[in-house]
Amino acid sequence: MPSIIPKAYFCSKCKIEIKKKTCDCGAKTKPLPPYTVRFRWINENGVEEHKRLTGEPPWQTQSGAQRGYEEWIAAHPSVKKKSTAKTFNFLPLYEEYKANLRATVKESSYVMYLQRFEGYIVPEFRNAKVNEITSADILKWQNSLTNAGLSVGYRKSIRSAFNHFFSYLKIYGIENPFLMVKGFKGSAEKKKEMNFWTKEEFDQFIAYVNNVFYKTVFSFLYLTGCRKGEMCALQWSDINFTKREVNIHATLSKATDKNREKNEGEMLSPLYRLTTPKTENSYRKILIPTRLIEYLKELKALYPASRFVFGGNSSFMSFNTLEHAFDRYIKISGVKKIHIHELRHSHASLLINTGLNQLSVIYVIANRLGDTVEMVLKTYGHLFPNAQREILDRLEFDF
Repeated sequence: MPSIIPKAYFCSKCKIEIKKKTCDCGAKTKPLPPYTVRFRWINENGVEEHKRLTGEPPWQTQSGAQRGYEEWIAAHPSVKKKSTAKTFNFLPLYEEYKANLRATVKESSYVMYLQRFEGYIVPEFRNAKVNEITSADILKWQNSLTNAGLSVGYRKSIRSAFNHFFSYLKIYGIENPFLMVKGFKGSAEKKKEMNFWTKEEFDQFIAYVNNVFYKTVFSFLYLTGCRKGEMCALQWSDINFTKREVNIHATLSKATDKNREKNEGEMLSPLYRLTTPKTENSYRKILIPTRLIEYLKELKALYPASRFVFGGNSSFMSFNTLEHAFDRYIKISGVKKIHIHELRHSHASLLINTGLNQLSVIYVIANRLGDTVEMVLKTYGHLFPNAQREILDRLEFDF
């Protein structure tokens, strides 16, 4: 990455210009234009050298200097040093990389990587030699993703996948062209507002769910914040009725790799697998309200032979069945439309609005959702051992 350097820094306290970021008085300084850009590159003779750009006219902003650098790089591709790779062709190394991924990451992650490569990377670089892919090529490719109208988040995930590929190629001495190219700016688009239901909206929705099975399903998602895959994977042995506790240790996954000789987890159907949870934090035990316990007991009485808690008369509940039922009851109840995953957000909102100590609530949210609030958990988590019980008592009152 380039270094963008101002002419000097101005200390507002001392009213002087200095050549370093921090003034001796300790006050915060402000960079002064014009800006220059310094970086290393491989020149036309294959020699690595330091380069300095000043701009014509001189750059008055850091963003202007960054754009000037990117334009210069696009017009002056680096000459790559020779690599010691067995082959320079993209496709053979891509196949090797896939084999490494298949052996080292979860099946769902592997499928995610493949979707990005096959959709946006392989079509562009399938005939390329990886040691000849320059920073200018990467910049041009990134611009094509922007012009395709993809969201910033999705563009970042595609870029990350390709960058990961070049990180793997370090074992062959192949340089990473991403190091000199700035990533996509997150502020390029407005952050999507989180969509969820208030307690009043959920009450309106659930009042129209007259089926015991689905009443339990939707209440469980709302009152636990579980992911849909985690809920669908639950077996009766995971429910402790006495302690009012649910053990989350598996998930139902739809993403499958048909080329694996042995797919991860237990195959339930050609489309679905029973696998480990999404992250390490996803392994957890959560408390549930008494009302939900009663729903679950009623459900067990209705389907005593079912292996899965939410299997009903089938071996397990598919995502399509769940989502179609959810959409159907939304339409009947007239409540605003949200996605099934947004019941998870609704649960977090429910906890936040209990009115209890906010640090306590953040800790419990992280615990119940299987997410991480690293600093809160490390610094303050041990101070709130009874927080989940206190919040559950509040839920008992509300429901």
